[in-house]
Amino acid sequence: MDWIPVDRAAIAPILDRIPNGHFVLTAAHGDVRCGARVRWVQQCAKSPPMLIVSIEKGQALSAIIRDSHGFAICQVHRDDRVLRRMFPNMPENGVDPFISIPHLRTPAGAPVPLRAMSWFDCEMVRHVDIEADSEIYVGVVHHASIIQPGAAVACHCATEPSCETTGHEGNGSSRAAAANASARLGIPLRGSRVPDLRRPERSDRSERPVAGVAAASERGARRR
Repeated sequence: MDWIPVDRAAIAPILDRIPNGHFVLTAAHGDVRCGARVRWVQQCAKSPPMLIVSIEKGQALSAIIRDSHGFAICQVHRDDRVLRRMFPNMPENGVDPFISIPHLRTPAGAPVPLRAMSWFDCEMVRHVDIEADSEIYVGVVHHASIIQPGAAVACHCATEPSCETTGHEGNGSSRAAAANASARLGIPLRGSRVPDLRRPERSDRSERPVAGVAAASERGARRR
């Protein structure tokens, strides 16, 4: 019997019933960092906890995951236009999106944007190259956390509280470098508070009268 794949468009409404979400898959190796937006992430084992993620083939992120043997899966809000713009499905080679956004570094070294809602730090245990436009990675979860604005950066793992989850900028790997970057950019270190980057506070400048206009109004009132 010859199996002929059905056209996806014909069954798209049915396929869309399968749960999916909004995630950014990230990895780092040496000075190279990358991230891509993905939709298909699922749990695939309970003990130890494992996640499976599918990404499009032919991007630089695959080589970084291969060399680092790990990756981070960051859950993002579906309406976060900033991260959708910063992390396309197929990122350009050589582009480091983390240069311009506040982020932290997982214990394994993968970058996580602070706008994310949660993250999983995974060790890659399987790579499956299927005959399709995507490839599959399976990772064992070693660290995980929820990012809550105003709350301390914390990690839920077996080594807590000794594991290092740090605010980070650039390519320096030491704790001192992370602390200096944190002081300059307001990126939180472990145990500090996370700023609310998903809903930036609105400026009250519009409510303040402009000095020149206020003075002119006062002079006009005196003449009257």
